[in-house]
Amino acid sequence: MKSFLPYLLILILALLAAEGVYRLDPFGLEEKTIDLRFRLRGPVAVDHSDLILIAVDDATYHDLQQAFPFPRSYYAHIIDNLRRAGVRLIVFDIEFHEQKLDNLQGDSLLIAAMVPEREIGKPPSRHDVIHAAKYEEEDLGHTVYRYVIKPLPGLRPVSDWGLVNDLLDTDGYLRRYLLYQPHARDTLITTPAGETLRQRHTSYLPTLGMVTVRHLLELPDSTSFHVEGGLTRFGPLAIPHIHGNRNAFRINFYGPTGTFPTYSFSSILDDAEFDLMEESDTDYMEIFQDPELFKLLAPGQVNPFAGKVALVGVTIEELHDIKFTPFYSFAGNNKMMPGVETHAHAIQTLLDGTFLTEPHHFWDLLAHLLLILMVVAVTRRLSPGLALAMLSPLFLAVLVVPFLLFGLYDLCVNLTAPLTALAGSYLATVIYQYMLERRDRMQIHNMFAHYVPSSLVSKLIEDPDMLKLGGEEKELTVLFTDIAGFTTVSEQMEPAVLAGVLNEYLTAMSDIIMEGGGTIDKYEGDLIMAEFGAPVWFEDHARAGCSTVLKMQAGLRSLGDGWEKRDLPRLNARVGLNTGRMVVGNMGSDRIFDYTVIGDAVNLASRLEGIGKAYGTNVTISEFTAEAVGDEFVLRELDLVRVKGKKEPIRIFELVCERADAAPTLLEQLDDWTRARALYLKREWEQAIAGFQSYQEKWPDDPAAAVFEKRAREMITDPPPEDWDGAFTFMEK
Repeated sequence: MKSFLPYLLILILALLAAEGVYRLDPFGLEEKTIDLRFRLRGPVAVDHSDLILIAVDDATYHDLQQAFPFPRSYYAHIIDNLRRAGVRLIVFDIEFHEQKLDNLQGDSLLIAAMVPEREIGKPPSRHDVIHAAKYEEEDLGHTVYRYVIKPLPGLRPVSDWGLVNDLLDTDGYLRRYLLYQPHARDTLITTPAGETLRQRHTSYLPTLGMVTVRHLLELPDSTSFHVEGGLTRFGPLAIPHIHGNRNAFRINFYGPTGTFPTYSFSSILDDAEFDLMEESDTDYMEIFQDPELFKLLAPGQVNPFAGKVALVGVTIEELHDIKFTPFYSFAGNNKMMPGVETHAHAIQTLLDGTFLTEPHHFWDLLAHLLLILMVVAVTRRLSPGLALAMLSPLFLAVLVVPFLLFGLYDLCVNLTAPLTALAGSYLATVIYQYMLERRDRMQIHNMFAHYVPSSLVSKLIEDPDMLKLGGEEKELTVLFTDIAGFTTVSEQMEPAVLAGVLNEYLTAMSDIIMEGGGTIDKYEGDLIMAEFGAPVWFEDHARAGCSTVLKMQAGLRSLGDGWEKRDLPRLNARVGLNTGRMVVGNMGSDRIFDYTVIGDAVNLASRLEGIGKAYGTNVTISEFTAEAVGDEFVLRELDLVRVKGKKEPIRIFELVCERADAAPTLLEQLDDWTRARALYLKREWEQAIAGFQSYQEKWPDDPAAAVFEKRAREMITDPPPEDWDGAFTFMEK
């Protein structure tokens, strides 16, 4: 059973990865693949469409010699000319919400143009003009205001309006179209008891395209949206949800920009009453004003405006109403699509019912599960290369099928999620198989690693001659560390608890040592001995040793936080570190030997660990290590000492921190220490005592100052000899 658990875990993780990609599409890759499907499918003819575009384009600017926005009398003229030419419905993707105080006559003409001459004096019939509105949200920090920017008040009774808000994806592309925008409003009502209550009403404001479709399908103005399962119903339309989005649908673009017939705004203005630039003024619209005249002047021709739906908008790039769509960069033509044309594609999608659909998510999950099972079943039995060759047809099918289904059936089958399932399960299974093989190869290695450092085992595997007795002299850095007051601490704990704490400590410290490039030499109770630079020598072993010791101190503090929460005492560890020449190799008998280091430099490191107790310091290093690391670390010179068994004194230092981590207060403290100790070395005992007292008042957590204050007092009563070199002799190990 256990052998199948890893594969079950692979299946679950791959399934979760596929699900995450399906739901989040974190890099927008799925949308990009759908864009590619559009381009591979290519444009679809719109000969059956009644939609035409009236564009404020470059030709309009040239013909009118006037910049946008235009006088509203122009739009009144456009409406009149389009009606006379037989246009069925006029839809403006241009907002008229601000009154032109400098041209109220233009506003009046536009409002008057809403009612056809044939309707004047008659009961109002259905409007044939639709205007643009905008839904806005304004975040003022404590409150979000939501409101609708509607057309001019005078336009509302004589025309319809719909929202023109875009629904852009995270990459700035327009792929979806809003059906409606929920709009919540609060009203205050008074109960019969005189109590004032707040009542919330939510209305569903249709978009420009939906209002247009409502007109073209001759649906009542009261037609509302209803959600049923995975569909949003609007009259006879059943609009499928994409990724559960209820108030939008994916536009089935018919092609790149220019797909729908487009006429210049200025050409629609051009009649006998409106003059353009001389070379453009042809009275173009006159021929379409009278059906009889059109038949006479254009025999056999079809009036391009009769029965059409005219969408009026801007297409000039400077006016910024242009969008990236799936057909951007189609056939090497990098053209963005005007906003008014995106409305046309959305409206035509609704009218034709050519909705892009996607399978129920259950089928996606089932497909992902089956794909992962097939991949795991094949990969776990074959080599990675052969398994990949066997699975190649499956990968190819997952790549090709979504493109075929899109082109043939307008079906959006997810591509990136099953590829994630395939690739993820394949890679995970290959990695697991590799780990199994590596485990088998390393069994012997692991057996030896229980007794000697794993780095040495690897070296022994590469060079069996190292098993011979003997050693070689190298410059290395050696470390000794043990727990301060361990005997006292151990008496406070039950043996089982003590063993657990000690194991935690030794494990954490050993991990840090090995991560820092050190080799664990031996354990003796709570003592750890390690060396840096062996068995594989590297030049900056002193720096690695110092950096590792600082990490060990930080790791011990972290362990202490956990112990405190368990009502266990914190532990403090002293460290001695020395750099020097020593003999390293296998020491022992022909049958039993140990890989270790020996020599005076090793003994000095051991002495330094014990010396730290006298000064209350945690990390004591020799002058040789200090010289090797240079300025990379902040060091405090503690003393000049003679250790037991040695005549020559050595300088010892406290390792404080990395140079980059030194705070200004720390450097100030070290300066204070240096000044006080300089007085001590110059035999100015009274001043030294005062200096160390001042230091202790300012830095009370440093016990080393009390040591030197006490020595200075003793020097007053028992002065050192004239040849005193400042060294202190330790009589104990």
